[in-house]
Amino acid sequence: MAPLVRPEVGQGWTLNYEVFFYAIFGVCLFLPSRLRVRCMVLICVTLSIIGAIAHPTGAILSTYTDPLLLEFIFGVLLGHFYARHLRDSPTFKETQSGGASVGAALVILALLTLVAQNFSEWGLFRTITFGLPALALVAGALLLERSGYVPRLDFLLLLGNASYTLYLMHLFVLGILRRVWQHYFRVDRLGSHIGFILSSAFICEIAAVLVFLYAEKPVTYGISSFLKRRGILYSEGRDAVLTRKEQARKNVCSNPMHRANMPPDEACAE
Repeated sequence: MAPLVRPEVGQGWTLNYEVFFYAIFGVCLFLPSRLRVRCMVLICVTLSIIGAIAHPTGAILSTYTDPLLLEFIFGVLLGHFYARHLRDSPTFKETQSGGASVGAALVILALLTLVAQNFSEWGLFRTITFGLPALALVAGALLLERSGYVPRLDFLLLLGNASYTLYLMHLFVLGILRRVWQHYFRVDRLGSHIGFILSSAFICEIAAVLVFLYAEKPVTYGISSFLKRRGILYSEGRDAVLTRKEQARKNVCSNPMHRANMPPDEACAE
């Protein structure tokens, strides 16, 4: 088995892939917009093919030619499709129920597939056994949200904002909590196991939110403000970016069929 490229924080192995992907993403930004997605797909697919054929044994080569890169491409293609066809689509509301049905079916299928993996040995690539169900899960959630069936709850948005902090620090919190739990509770009982799982999930979330609000968010804001003052980081003015409503109106006006059905007071300017 090839050695792993993994930092001291165990789950940091995924960050190695993230940084590598962002490097590819950054390089592709220098290309014309129509070529960016194609270039990212080409690079990741090529590296994955090289890994599948050559089976490199070195830690770095085996890491960055792993088919796991294809899962990033799934996200790129899904994001590209969403931005092009769903986010500002003036016709999506006409098919909301259909979109919600497809979204619910994808979510259920993905969850069943992921659960089934715990009871079978398929011997397939991770890209198939985890990548495709993950793609279906995210795509289904997007369709459900876009169809208006997912409520916008502030506390869930906060948990989502703190999710990166949670991912990085939860093992440290669990390590401390496990020692405390073993000292004060019996660990040979089912009730103790259930209590530990529920308590640890709650405490990890609380810790992540606190670190996000009082450490990550202020530090990120401070660094961004510093870079903006130095002229290294620029923020686009409000007039430089079309709002979603304006973009949706632009899409409607570009379609003659929809222009004919617009109220007189909302007529497109010629």
